[in-house]
Amino acid sequence: MEQRVKTGATISYGLILFAWGLLFSMNTAFWAYFMTDIQKMPTILMAKTLLVANVVDFCMVIVASILLQKLYPKVKYSTWLLVGPIVVAVGFAVMFAPVGDISVTAKAILFGGAYCIQAGFQNIAFGAVNTMVPLMGKHPLDRAAFSARKAVGTNAGKLVYGVITVPMIMAINGGVKASANGYFAIVILYGIVFIAANYLMYRYSREADIALASEYIKSDKKSEPLLELFKIFFTNRHLLGIIIGDIVRILAQFITWGLGVYYFMYVLKSMPLFAVFLTTVSVAGLLGSIVGEILARRFDKRYVYAAGLAILFLAHLTNFVLFPKVAVTFMAVLDVGYFGMAIANACAIAITSEAALYSELKTGKEVKGFLMTMAILVPKVSNIISGSVLGFGLAAIGYVAKTPMTAEQLVGLNKLINFIPAAFLAVGIIAILTLNKLSTAKVNEMQVKMAEKNNISA
Repeated sequence: MEQRVKTGATISYGLILFAWGLLFSMNTAFWAYFMTDIQKMPTILMAKTLLVANVVDFCMVIVASILLQKLYPKVKYSTWLLVGPIVVAVGFAVMFAPVGDISVTAKAILFGGAYCIQAGFQNIAFGAVNTMVPLMGKHPLDRAAFSARKAVGTNAGKLVYGVITVPMIMAINGGVKASANGYFAIVILYGIVFIAANYLMYRYSREADIALASEYIKSDKKSEPLLELFKIFFTNRHLLGIIIGDIVRILAQFITWGLGVYYFMYVLKSMPLFAVFLTTVSVAGLLGSIVGEILARRFDKRYVYAAGLAILFLAHLTNFVLFPKVAVTFMAVLDVGYFGMAIANACAIAITSEAALYSELKTGKEVKGFLMTMAILVPKVSNIISGSVLGFGLAAIGYVAKTPMTAEQLVGLNKLINFIPAAFLAVGIIAILTLNKLSTAKVNEMQVKMAEKNNISA
């Protein structure tokens, strides 16, 4: 009988996602606003900074995947959990630093450069974390537990973020005024929490990591050629379907959070209500993650995932048609949508791990590190697309900081924040249902084969 994973390991994984929810939400919700309205960078320069930073971030995923696979077992997966988070925390602090009187070009280089550097270490650290999930969670129920802790941790982080972030920024800044101090202080706090959460995961994962490294060395396995690794990745249709679904799921969130501050400032005309919005969608997400875990245990996870995306799709479509200028309506509709998104998120890491298991059984090769790190492409692609929608979209509708929007600009903002996410979500629903064919029965069959394989090799 397979040894089950320790509960503390799944909880520490959730804590990492909790801390990341705090830290990265500063990027999705405030980094663009920080550059345009706090640091007075032109909108088009902000858009270019986002695009370059996100493209570099995307490329870093591939570099991280290769490094993680090629350096193992000399550099163990868990080792990256000690180094990466420190660089990430420092990078975020620079991204929101209260810089002095320097040119806007220098600001773009400083902020964008800090993002790119932290992105490299962030990708390796998260690749290591995600690799530890199938390594420690060998039983389907363990992978489901990891997936559920991911959903709960992510949404709990967003909930805490929504409750405390805007009030703390306003308290440090002395009200709603354009000062970098509040943003800088809050990312330092969140960075410390992120470092601590990763250290806890390191403590729980180190034993399993050392055991795998020992087996790897004894078997005298050689690292697979790069072309073979990429071939395995791109021929796994099940994994590609999940990745497309996750790209649009996260893309919709990034667009909503990134443009949300503009919507509340210029359409609803209330920045404090933005804090309420961040809180209510996080509460809805937390409830959705709990419901998602229950549904994932009883029904085919692919269909649960697709149903969650469908709920978010309908929410964005509803808000696009209504174009609400009353905060209660706007928030209530998206609360329902984020409830659905969290249901999908509760299944994400489990179905991704199962797709990686499929490749291992099909090819007979140990490529979990590469595949699970390549799965980090999901938020990176989402970042590139959402950053372009946000930056170039705002520039296209003629946005100028601190200037009231015209009726035409408000209509354009509605299309950016509602119609575009809905269109992408429709693509994701189709992809997950047509490409991923790993049913519950198929996964159980794979689990039996893997157990037999491990017994033979032992």
